[in-house]
Amino acid sequence: HGLYDMRSGMAASVNTYYVQLAERAGIDNAVRAALAMGVTNPVIDEASGQKEFDSYIADPKGHGAFTLGAAGITPIDMANAYATLAAHGLHCTVSPIESVTDRAGKKIPNIGKPACKRTIDAGVADAATEALSWVVSPKGNVINGNTGGRANIGRQPVAGKTGTTQEIKEAWFVGFAPQLAVASVVFDPKHEKTLPNGDGSNRLATTAFARFMKPALEGTPIVRFTPPASKYIQEKYVQEKYVDVPDVTNTSYPEARARLEAAGFQVRVSRPAVAAFPVPYGYVASQSPSGRAAPGSTITLSVSNGQQPGTTPPPNKPPRFCKLPRPGCLPPPR
Repeated sequence: HGLYDMRSGMAASVNTYYVQLAERAGIDNAVRAALAMGVTNPVIDEASGQKEFDSYIADPKGHGAFTLGAAGITPIDMANAYATLAAHGLHCTVSPIESVTDRAGKKIPNIGKPACKRTIDAGVADAATEALSWVVSPKGNVINGNTGGRANIGRQPVAGKTGTTQEIKEAWFVGFAPQLAVASVVFDPKHEKTLPNGDGSNRLATTAFARFMKPALEGTPIVRFTPPASKYIQEKYVQEKYVDVPDVTNTSYPEARARLEAAGFQVRVSRPAVAAFPVPYGYVASQSPSGRAAPGSTITLSVSNGQQPGTTPPPNKPPRFCKLPRPGCLPPPR
């Protein structure tokens, strides 16, 4: 589909962009950030008390699908997480009580006041909000268009994200203005009916959001999002400034690194090695990005372990690293 940066990837809901981003940042770090923003760690086994995200943190390499959503997430969790962004990274516990008054009509102090704690850097939260605003109202060209345009409510800026579950059984839009965060979810409680494919499912959730949000904020002052500080924004290269990336697949790791570094790129090795037979042991199975990339950017290499896909590595034998790949030894991380 072309080249995406974080804004356009967000606007067009490009899953592969964010799977790669989560893998680079670490799925465990992404999970910790979600928990810090207010997402509850769902219990998946009542008997043992096992929680869904515990395994994500313990084995981040095995849970790349976290990027696409988790099974036990509730609308109030998502609204609370996005409210943390609206509050510049300040997370507050959810409470159904706004206030309590005594028989004399006086408010009882400290009841209904949520406990709040900064869990996300304010600049990071504002930068994330700016990217999410492109989902509703992009400020530049987006390949294939933005997915949340129907959530636009006019002069009051809003930001948010669309999403669908497997087989399009649910359609989500979680959005917010600086004053209010809302989760809009459309689904069949019996999970028997499939929603319209493509833009149809997005239309349902975003339209429901707008129909609630517009009257909810009617009569209130227009509040703008805080622009992120420049240090949090790396402006994208225009496509003309991108350069060709050498194709180093099916090349030995040392040769691949040498060729990429000679072309001016940095090199990173993805862990663990991948089962990619017939690609030989120690050879590059895939690279990301390929084709064209910004000068000096990082190229991530996946190195083959020589095994057939689906093969389970021998137990209790952690990978060994060495300067040059040889049987039983893989190139060191860098």
